Amino acid sequence: MASIESFVWAGRRGYHVMIVPYVGGIEKVRGMVQAYRQAWRDAGHPPGREQVQTSLHCYVAETHAKAVEGARPRVERYIEVFGEAVSSWASLQAAQYADYGKIVQSIARTTLESMLEGHQALIGTPEEVVEQLAYQVEAFGEIEPSMQINFGGIGDEEAMRTLELFADRVMPKFSRQA
Repeated sequence: MASIESFVWAGRRGYHVMIVPYVGGIEKVRGMVQAYRQAWRDAGHPPGREQVQTSLHCYVAETHAKAVEGARPRVERYIEVFGEAVSSWASLQAAQYADYGKIVQSIARTTLESMLEGHQALIGTPEEVVEQLAYQVEAFGEIEPSMQINFGGIGDEEAMRTLELFADRVMPKFSRQA
């Protein structure tokens, strides 16, 4: 699904959606999510019961430099493999796939810097990741982050460090008070 029409279609039918903010950019995806939520309400589905899952690369370290240094080769490898996997989409001619060529181009242009500048990943210190996740919530409303932690060849030790830092120092900032 890569169009407002497809998000409206999903909302009307009561389906949940998953978004990938680094494909197309935050503003484009924000518009799709808003249209989805409106279609959900207009179709009479219970407000607040829609689910928007967001796919975000997540790499947390004690310093910004370590996070960027560790994430860079993994992001580059992930984008390379993902780009190869979706390159066949660009040749699809059917009307419902009209934007896939743009998606392929968007993926190919993605870099670690573009992801950080565009608020399209959770990469940095725990404090930076708190800010990045808060931005996601501000942009899209209530979301379910689906964090990609083992992307691009990340080993167990790095993945566990990210999980532990996220659990200990990021999640408490978003817990709901009873």
